[in-house]
Amino acid sequence: MLRDRFYPTSQSLEDPQRAHRTHRNPILVEALKKLSLEARLKFNRDIEVKNEARRLKSIDHAMGNASRPGSPTASFVTVDSEEIALIRKEPAFLKRVFDYLGPWAINFIQDRNSSDKRKAEEDTEAKDVAAKKARLVPDIEEGSNDLPEINFPQILFDTAKRVPGGIPLSFFTYERLSAIASDTLLTQKIRVSFLDDDGKKSTVYALDVPKLIDEWKLPKSGDKKEGLSFSEFREAAGFLLKFEAERTIGGENSNNYRWLDNHFSFWLVDRSSESLFEFWKDLEFDQRMERKIYPKPFVTSSYENAWSKAENKKARSIEVKEILAAATAAAMSAVSSSSSSSSYPSAQKQMKKLTKFGGISTPFQAGSKGKRKTLAPCCLGCGKRGHRIDEHVDSTHGKFSWVTFVNAVACSPDRGNKPLCFAWNIRRECKGCDSLHVCSFCGKPDHHAFSWTCKVLFTLPEVHDAT
Repeated sequence: MLRDRFYPTSQSLEDPQRAHRTHRNPILVEALKKLSLEARLKFNRDIEVKNEARRLKSIDHAMGNASRPGSPTASFVTVDSEEIALIRKEPAFLKRVFDYLGPWAINFIQDRNSSDKRKAEEDTEAKDVAAKKARLVPDIEEGSNDLPEINFPQILFDTAKRVPGGIPLSFFTYERLSAIASDTLLTQKIRVSFLDDDGKKSTVYALDVPKLIDEWKLPKSGDKKEGLSFSEFREAAGFLLKFEAERTIGGENSNNYRWLDNHFSFWLVDRSSESLFEFWKDLEFDQRMERKIYPKPFVTSSYENAWSKAENKKARSIEVKEILAAATAAAMSAVSSSSSSSSYPSAQKQMKKLTKFGGISTPFQAGSKGKRKTLAPCCLGCGKRGHRIDEHVDSTHGKFSWVTFVNAVACSPDRGNKPLCFAWNIRRECKGCDSLHVCSFCGKPDHHAFSWTCKVLFTLPEVHDAT
């Protein structure tokens, strides 16, 4: 059984509400508190010897060998748990103060040190057992546990603490951390001045983040993709977690570490994380930046909503590509059926635009070697010649060309180039995305495109021989 006290005090003497009997003078109490640990141990040893004599006198009195019992025992000067740990864990200090320790304190130290030794042996034995099992059944390496060892240089800690904005996540890949750690003196750096805890001006070296961004050809601050592939993001997240565990008070038990661990685990644990990476990376970046400004706790529901947004973005991207491919094929078929030997400059120009969206691989060829024939433009909305779709205005059909493409996404110029929701237009079903829910044919919000409510004509143009 482990001794639970360093000195032989009674439970009543450990009561923090008890009235002081030995050291009642406040000035004396303060003076005793300011004594060095070595002096307090010596003082307590004298008290312990005198208390032992008082107890023996009380025993003699109880046995009838003394006329009076011993006087009450005196209290010890406080030695806190951290100081006791120093005594028993630092051999040099223990040797220096050993003569000031009584039998009770020595037994306490021996008991605790023996307990620590047994625990260390049990931990070593457990590791040996795990290693033997690993030879028979190799463990699966997964996630951030597969990171190589690296020692973070002091300049990283100073940069994170003293430079506004801190260190970009892209700096935490193994390659860039190795460059910083192995060549600290030659790395781009700046001097940062600050006031220390005593109010004195101090200076440290920190990384010159903008220069390193240029040197490594990384995107500028604020780029939500951060110049990282999925594998680089996973690697950087693991190293950032290790860094936070070393620099934050509380280590892996700190609030900041636990939040980052939950944050990165959510985005990386799902099997479809890699295929959705380009659609959720900007959302992940926003969450990390928001945490720096508003340190709110991790809330799973908000992350699940963000994941749904990423899935919707991917679905919308696929639908746009499919619709573009279908539109390109239809346009090619229409032009091919109208003339097999003539070339149309306006059609060729439109096909070049479609090429930018990935719909076709090459625009129309030059055509026959003979004299080129020029036809009047044909409206893709009403099918009549003489005007283009963007020139079409009449009371029957209204305005046709109210949609424009921005970065290969169909948008409404009348509503600030807000993207259209293709899932809603095709099925009138949507999981609640932020896109525009209006008909892609006429721009009205009371029906979706494939309901055919607006009855827009999509007849192919009539074929006329050029004269």
